[in-house]
Amino acid sequence: MKKLLGAALAAMIATGAAAQEDYPNRAITILVAFAPGGVVDLASRTIGEGLSRRLGQEVIVHFRRMSGKLPET
Repeated sequence: MKKLLGAALAAMIATGAAAQEDYPNRAITILVAFAPGGVVDLASRTIGEGLSRRLGQEVIVHFRRMSGKLPET
């Protein structure tokens, strides 16, 4: 039973590693529900800058007017 479980675990690990791709493969967009300027603006841009450095991808901070939790059209 232990051998079967070990073999199944090894198979899952091997297939998971083979299936991975480079992520993210396009620009990341952060939607901010508040107007630009102020603490939320500073925090979102700082987080975006840190993500961009760590992931090596472009990070776009987009300010969008929201009504409740849904974007306005």
